[in-house]
Amino acid sequence: MSCAVLVVEDDDDSREMLCTVLEQAGYTAISANDGLQAFRRMDERRPDLILLDIQMPVMDGWEFRTLQRRDHRYSNIPVIALTAVFDPLDVALKLGIRCLPKPLDLDEVLKEVAGACGA
Repeated sequence: MSCAVLVVEDDDDSREMLCTVLEQAGYTAISANDGLQAFRRMDERRPDLILLDIQMPVMDGWEFRTLQRRDHRYSNIPVIALTAVFDPLDVALKLGIRCLPKPLDLDEVLKEVAGACGA
C-alpha cells in the first residue's frame, strides 16, 4: 500500500505541484486548500503524513496543528510544516514538528516524506 500524503496548501499552483511530485515518486497525494478542508479530507481517508502550510485562510497551520494534536483520531499522524513567512526553526519548536522553508527544495521534501513514510 502506498503512503498517503495530505498536502495542505492554499496556493493552487504549489499544492498541485507538490501533489504531482509526490504521485510521480509513488505516493498517494490528497489535497486540501486550508486546515478546515484538511480535516474533512482526513475523515474521508486517513493520511500517513501531512505536509502543512502555515499561513492560510479559513484555518491556518497553527490552528490546524493545535486541533490535530487534540484529536485522538489524528494526533499521531506525522506533520511537516512548510513556510515562507515564519522562521522554520521557530515553527518547528512551537509546533513540535519538522519545518521546511519555502521556496521548497523538492529533493528535500521527498527525502523528508520518504523518512516519515518509512521508505
